[in-house]
Amino acid sequence: MVYEESLAAWLLGDSPHMAARFDTSVLEMVLRDRNHPSVTIWGMLNETKDGPVFRQAVACLTLLRTLDRSRLVLLSSGRWDAQPTIGSVSNPGSAVWEPVWGREAPGALAVSAEWHNGIGGYVEDAGDAHAYPIVPHTPAIVHFLRTLGQHSKPVFLSEYGIGSMMNAIRELRLYEQHGVNLQAEDAVLMRAMADKFSADWARYRMDGAYAFPEDLLLDSQRLHARQRLLGFDAIRSNPQICGYNLTGMLDHGMTGEGAWTFWRELKPGIADALTDGWAPLRWCLFVEPTHVYAGQSFQVEVVLANEDILPSGEYPARVRIIGKQDSVWERTVTVRIPPVAPGEDGPLAVPVLRERLTLNVPTGAYELVVNFERGAAPAGGRVKFYVTQPSAPFALSRVVSQWGLTAAAVNWLADHAVNCTPFGQESDPTSLIIVGDPEPTDALDQQWQTLLQRIEQGDTALFLSPAALQQGENTVGRLPFASRLRFRDCLKSKSCQLTG
Repeated sequence: MVYEESLAAWLLGDSPHMAARFDTSVLEMVLRDRNHPSVTIWGMLNETKDGPVFRQAVACLTLLRTLDRSRLVLLSSGRWDAQPTIGSVSNPGSAVWEPVWGREAPGALAVSAEWHNGIGGYVEDAGDAHAYPIVPHTPAIVHFLRTLGQHSKPVFLSEYGIGSMMNAIRELRLYEQHGVNLQAEDAVLMRAMADKFSADWARYRMDGAYAFPEDLLLDSQRLHARQRLLGFDAIRSNPQICGYNLTGMLDHGMTGEGAWTFWRELKPGIADALTDGWAPLRWCLFVEPTHVYAGQSFQVEVVLANEDILPSGEYPARVRIIGKQDSVWERTVTVRIPPVAPGEDGPLAVPVLRERLTLNVPTGAYELVVNFERGAAPAGGRVKFYVTQPSAPFALSRVVSQWGLTAAAVNWLADHAVNCTPFGQESDPTSLIIVGDPEPTDALDQQWQTLLQRIEQGDTALFLSPAALQQGENTVGRLPFASRLRFRDCLKSKSCQLTG
């Protein structure tokens, strides 16, 4: 199915000719493509704030319906306009904007157009929502995805995805292999990215980690497929998400956001991940936290995503935790699919099990697995987590100091036999310095100079976050190198990238 927008959806600014240009762009798109059966949705706008262009899109629906009344029309993907009194949807046969998603309703209270919950692109209470959280997902991010729309009408998650690093080396080699003009703009960009990545690889002596630089990029693509499955678990377990648009389909010239590469190759593992993730009947499993200490409690949860596949009734299932050798925990459960009234839809997600438990097992990788005893054959049903036996307290041979750690972090270290001295107050000149997020003060620059001098004299600094290296707009401005990597938090690529 194709969801199509015109160039006016994102590339048209206000001008004396804006209204005519907007209408022409939309109507010519509809005239050109309305006979393609794969086109099922027309989109008016993407990520556009309230203003003349947004208001023109609202008014343009009447014109569009003179050409096509058979398709779904969406007003503004992401709803950055923050106008909940205007609906996001015009259903087939309708010529008005219908408030059927999120907080949309006649007379609804105004909402802020600023991004909320620390989620890039998300406007609170949007019925047509975008979400670009950081990767790897924190428990708070998974909770956000699982509870999106819980206090409102259903939500269409029209943009969310997880990317990988872009394999600029392979993309360049494919240009060479196919004899394409290497002076073409994209080829020049790929060569620049590949050359800078390879130069950084040599400078940081990464040959001991991988046989070739490209192996790291391939590992990132494999990890991307596993991260996609976590996203599917979170989304498919939320009964309030009534639709999900996979973002993105394709890598492009600066990011690795796609399920396909720039040269239209499926990334490693992605075909299996998408087959599993889109299955209409699918297990969604959660272990929190995903790395636990033996003897400490943690939570397991099982949800069944069901798109009108499994009829109402009771179905026996078994949930187990297995290690390398055998099962270490087991529950028998009954999955109850509620009856549905004629003409209504059943729930998109059915809770099955939620339980806190404790395991005293050897250190290693374990899997939470679930299976029906009879009556159904869902996809999914396995998720890996890790258990570690707490080690005995150990003594460090060096003084440990901290700069910018929270009180909770300092207390956690103390509980694990690591007592920290504030940075600059050490009695031993050779210490391990743990750097968190130092507060901006008048003495900050001088403290950084002291830190760099200490490193030069033999101290070791451990940085817990790249944010500590930021100086103004330069995300790595504190690094003492003439030629630096650049840390970029990519909203559209769903990943943080290090690029030359």
